[in-house]
Amino acid sequence: MPEKGETLGHVQLDEHAPLAEVAQRPECEGDVPCCRGPRWRYLIAAQLACAMIVCYADRTNIGIAVLDFPSVKGNDSKQGWILASFFYGYICTQIFGGWWAHKVGGKIVLLCAVFVWTIFDISTVFTEPVYGLLIASRVGMGLGEGMTMPVLHNLASRWYPEHEITRLVNVQSSGQDLGMILALSLSPVIGHALSWKWIFITFAIFSAVWQVLFLIFGSKDPESHPLISEEEKRYLVRTRQLNHTGAGTRWPWRVCFKKRAFIAVFIAHTCVNYGWYVLLGWLPKYCQKVLKTDLYMKPYVLTIPYVCAVCGIYVSGVLSDYLIRRWGKRSVVRKLMNSIGLLLPAVCLVILSGVHDTTHAITVLSIGLFFCRFAQSGYWVNIIDLSPKYCGQVMGVSNTIATIPGIVGNVVTGAVLNATGSWATVWIIGATVFTVGGLAYLFLGDAEEIDMDADDQSSAEGDTRTFA
Repeated sequence: MPEKGETLGHVQLDEHAPLAEVAQRPECEGDVPCCRGPRWRYLIAAQLACAMIVCYADRTNIGIAVLDFPSVKGNDSKQGWILASFFYGYICTQIFGGWWAHKVGGKIVLLCAVFVWTIFDISTVFTEPVYGLLIASRVGMGLGEGMTMPVLHNLASRWYPEHEITRLVNVQSSGQDLGMILALSLSPVIGHALSWKWIFITFAIFSAVWQVLFLIFGSKDPESHPLISEEEKRYLVRTRQLNHTGAGTRWPWRVCFKKRAFIAVFIAHTCVNYGWYVLLGWLPKYCQKVLKTDLYMKPYVLTIPYVCAVCGIYVSGVLSDYLIRRWGKRSVVRKLMNSIGLLLPAVCLVILSGVHDTTHAITVLSIGLFFCRFAQSGYWVNIIDLSPKYCGQVMGVSNTIATIPGIVGNVVTGAVLNATGSWATVWIIGATVFTVGGLAYLFLGDAEEIDMDADDQSSAEGDTRTFA
């Protein structure tokens, strides 16, 4: 760590200067001497975005390929269970992934996660004829992907300076949408030209390439990166939110369920995931059955909404960091972004329930997904605000809870369509869930850092306050 009064480039690292003050100085932005050469925090963000691209492309492919699985073709109920089975594995490794990354660092955990999900994903080629084995393959894939989100938050807390945290987290998170765009654009073409099996083979190759590159150029933090400049390393250590004290202490998990700010994040995350997972799993079928779109001939119909989502996540990240610097009110900005990200998409889903032509439906979906991604600058980054030290574990808890709608939403949607054939009902349910999440975060959310160690110690000494 730099000593009091030491100058790093043009940035005076006063020991007593508030972190926000240092981060907002003009010298910390643009082409600054303290960051000569390659800026590895940006390259790391790009690498993590690529990991998310592979992750979500692999997750999205099943919604396209399952339409051509001979064993379940035309059976909405079985297809719903195949889509949902992924989440049974996904829900099991969230907390473990965050804990493991906290102990050994994010690099090795992320590499293990990608390897595990890739092996199980490619096994779909061989297990498709046997329904039980196919379900097991999807569960196994979920076990690997379940570690991903907590690990990425762990890496973000160590790599990104406070004044860039929202935009860089959003850059890596944009891989979710880019992965879906890649899968929705490329997979129908591959399936049409070759067969559905080649969809899984092709993306397994992409995954292998990423693993090699991250093994060489990735790192758990700036301190252990072999290529980063000494200036950037010291700059990041000084300006990131992460508090290094007590790195080996026991994780005070009970605090997650005592503070209303954490509860607000969990509710918002769960509600966003309900709508997102339903779209992820069922949008191909909606386009095929309701909009009468041949996805093999017009794959762009599926990709347009997700292109808008990518634009939304970039815009909200830059806008959030700007508003935080200008207003100095992080909680207000988080609530604003989150409200936009849930309440406006709810309106769009209500409108979608009455639309039946392709042009209007895709327009409404595109607007809805653009604004939905503003929530990434709300509850999603808020986890790092609340606990930079334990953000990986907290994300594990949040994503465990928020995985439940992945199971429930796909099964409920399949059951509703099987029983009524009503897509309007599907969209109205989604709009209702979005509204609940938006209002809950608006009234309960906060962005002030919580000292989880101190709160846990207070509880151990007999503090009976449980919802402060």
